[in-house]
Amino acid sequence: MRGKKMKHTKINILIALLAFAMLFTMPPLRGGHAYADTSQDLVKITFVGSSIDGESIFKPYVISVPRGSSTEDVLLGYQDDISYQDAIKKHFQNDAYKYYGSLQFMSKPLNSFDTWGDVVTEDMSLFERTYTEDTTLYVAIAKYIDTIAFSVERPVCGVEVKNGHDEDYHFYQENAPVITTKANSQLTIAHTQMNPQWIESDTVYLFVGTINGGESYRAAADLDRTVKFGYILDSAKLPSLTVDNADEGSIVYPSRNVYNLTFNVTARHDCKDSEVTKEATCTEKGIKEGTCSVCGQIVTEEIPALGHKWDAGVVTRKPTATSQGVRTYTCKTCGETKTEAISNAAEKEAAKKAAAKKAASNINKSTVTAADIKKASNLGATTVTLGAKVKKISKNAFKGTKIKTVIVKTKKLKKASVKKALTGSKVTRIKVSIGKKKVNKTYVKKYKKIFTKKNAGKKVKVSL
Repeated sequence: MRGKKMKHTKINILIALLAFAMLFTMPPLRGGHAYADTSQDLVKITFVGSSIDGESIFKPYVISVPRGSSTEDVLLGYQDDISYQDAIKKHFQNDAYKYYGSLQFMSKPLNSFDTWGDVVTEDMSLFERTYTEDTTLYVAIAKYIDTIAFSVERPVCGVEVKNGHDEDYHFYQENAPVITTKANSQLTIAHTQMNPQWIESDTVYLFVGTINGGESYRAAADLDRTVKFGYILDSAKLPSLTVDNADEGSIVYPSRNVYNLTFNVTARHDCKDSEVTKEATCTEKGIKEGTCSVCGQIVTEEIPALGHKWDAGVVTRKPTATSQGVRTYTCKTCGETKTEAISNAAEKEAAKKAAAKKAASNINKSTVTAADIKKASNLGATTVTLGAKVKKISKNAFKGTKIKTVIVKTKKLKKASVKKALTGSKVTRIKVSIGKKKVNKTYVKKYKKIFTKKNAGKKVKVSL
């Protein structure tokens, strides 16, 4: 019995050791295991933030997971006490952009899709995907709507505003002011209405009656929460609003979980026979007066200043290396002029290059090397001048360059000092310019004897 007991004890110990060993060899389980064992066979997943503005908004986020892991495993995994899901969310958001929804993955950039619904479908199809090699996944990034621009049509004196409801008792209002979103807006108007006040209980008393010109009325509009693809409307980051024709400072948000706006708008009189009593000019407002056909009130209205209509302008002073140019514009309406500076950056750069070219083309040192000639040629020179200090021109100094003319101002060149100097060059002329004509003639004769094909490596013309 004792032997059997010892045998069972050994078996139990062996089983315990095997179980303990398996803790270090088993792959991570779903449910939040960390992927920190570098001895495992890992693959890299690179997450690239993708928005309607492209893929350069955020830096890629890279993690390593065991080969064969699924998307679900990735979302449940963690490292350094933070889940990969939370780390990815934190990485892909800032003041202007935020990951879409809970976190949506794609196999291609956001601009490959047409709707957020398509993105969600793509994300669901990737949920059970397994990764056996390095992979790139795109993270759907939405852009916050930061500004919404609207325009309201001012109500007109004498218009009757009525209320009613449809068969489902949805209330509506006839002749409410028309509110529209301006071009390129990412939101649309779902419903508009007029009401004289906003009650704290959120109950809205719709306006009923006749519009009086000159009076201010409260208007409201619900925003359609179906935003343009690629954008997001977030209650934690409400956009700023502008409404053309609304009374200044009247735009507010009600404190409730409905996206809408309210503002005041002043009704206009119905003046059909207004006369201009002061013409508007380019810089000054005009005035027109009329009588409202509804209430008989005499109405004075401002006519906005016309603003200048500038021509294309003419250059009245060309730019130079040392000063900017001037372009003068003339108003086609009133003849007023204005000026605009013309940058002289191009002229300064051209002058800089010309100075460098001139400096490189004037060589005045004991030995002229191939590097000296190449520098001048690279700066566009086709002529170089050898100063009075030059005693020697290195072998093949002009080879492969664009130099065609060499102006010689030195008396110190000898037969041996120009040996093979012109070999492989494009030089066709040696121009002697040492001093007075008599001196130059003397050195023309001398240099004709040393700048020969046999000695200098190429036949050239030596002259004054």
